[in-house]
Amino acid sequence: MSVTTATATPGVARSLRGLVVWLGLAAVLVGLSIAVLWPNEADITSDPQNGGATGARAVAQVLRQQGVTVTVVHTRAGLAAATAKVVGDATVVMTGSEFADYEAGQALHDVHQRYRHVVLIGLSADALEGTRFGVYPSSPVTQKQALVAACQTKLIGQTLRISNVSRFLVPGINGNAQGCFPGNQGYGLIVLPRAESPEEIALLAGGGIIQNGSITENDNATLALRLLGRDPSLVWYSPGGSEADPSSPTPSEGPGLVPGWVSQVALMLGVVVVGAMLWRGRRLGRLVIEPLPVVIKAIETTQSRARMYHRTADRARTLAILRMATRRRVLDRLALPSGTDQFELTAALVRATGRPPAQIDWLLFAALTPDDPTLVTLANELVALEQEVRRP
Repeated sequence: MSVTTATATPGVARSLRGLVVWLGLAAVLVGLSIAVLWPNEADITSDPQNGGATGARAVAQVLRQQGVTVTVVHTRAGLAAATAKVVGDATVVMTGSEFADYEAGQALHDVHQRYRHVVLIGLSADALEGTRFGVYPSSPVTQKQALVAACQTKLIGQTLRISNVSRFLVPGINGNAQGCFPGNQGYGLIVLPRAESPEEIALLAGGGIIQNGSITENDNATLALRLLGRDPSLVWYSPGGSEADPSSPTPSEGPGLVPGWVSQVALMLGVVVVGAMLWRGRRLGRLVIEPLPVVIKAIETTQSRARMYHRTADRARTLAILRMATRRRVLDRLALPSGTDQFELTAALVRATGRPPAQIDWLLFAALTPDDPTLVTLANELVALEQEVRRP
């Protein structure tokens, strides 16, 4: 009996030591998760539910105190649902976040006719292209000095001053666009008249103007309240939710149905489960790599995507993808930075190809696709333009 006990004891001791080690690692992971991921305010940039320096909760709260009904949505489905419930005069604002992409801008364009006023704040180049309003951002800048309005619209006036401008806006071929807060690379605000009504679309270059950390500087707060507080109802589209869950609009006030700590606990449990899987999976030995007998050509993916676009007749999206890819490759061939604005790119292409500036600007930014033959012609023109470009 004593011999059996002596031989069994070392194995049990090794198992206990291994268990203690893994329990210690799990405890460290849980502690780090609690320290880093402890529930706090929403962290989406320029979001009205974000109380941090980059959020816009202060503006939203002041608007509610002034009697404006603020409805916050984070998904395209939520925006469509909120638009369907709009009664009477309303304003829709879309703020640029890490999740504001071409599709988000396109969703705003699809519903903007239902609103009396449309305001776009701090959108990226892709999101602006999705809105189809013909306005483009300049390269990122750091504007140290305040900008003076010098604006012809009664709403803005001549004397307002704003600061914390991270980039400027450049109007495209729209000759009726009115620029305000001029800078060395464009305008801090552009107002576009709407053909179907006397109202307008306002595009504000930098989201920092409405953020909590800089809202009190100069006349930032005055400009934000003038743009967003003109109607009794405001739909605030801040892209950031999961599009796989087309939920209804997020309530603008009050606690959610699920406590905030639930997602953090679920994340920590997931870390522990992954650690346990790695721990127990080592007993099975190394993975065996076996080559698959099937080879899938890359061209099949391209052809399948092309057939999908053809079935949906989404020519505008197809042309936008072709333009973005052409601009990316042309910038690389000309050794220009990715943030190069429209005017600099057009000037560089004029020097490289000898084509007229209007032709290049029309091809890369303004041309429309009313039918399939036009789309094919424009695609061939983009290829021809790219082939004419040579490195300087």
